[in-house]
Amino acid sequence: MKTILATSLLIIIISSCASDNEEDLFEGAECNDELSLTDDISPIINTNCALANCHAAAQSPNLSTKAGIISNAARIRAVTQNGSMPPSSSGKSLSEAQVKQIACWVDNGAQNN
Repeated sequence: MKTILATSLLIIIISSCASDNEEDLFEGAECNDELSLTDDISPIINTNCALANCHAAAQSPNLSTKAGIISNAARIRAVTQNGSMPPSSSGKSLSEAQVKQIACWVDNGAQNN
């Protein structure tokens, strides 16, 4: 009986450590300098912020270029962390992992990489 209980407990512990969810994998992770503007941050901004009716033309700041993203990095970090951007009325939202990625990229110097 003890062996079955111990085996069951071990299986539960091992399976609870596995994760295929990007948010779970990134959550709580330390910031690293491997985040890239091109590969990581621009896709988030282009999908959720730099849209024709938002920050690509209609509203300032224009986030449709790398220069626009970099020059507004601290502002982007602030409004994504406090949840005011993207606004709920846009139908867009950022995952916790995306917010963390933006914060880490900014904290690492908002590099053009």
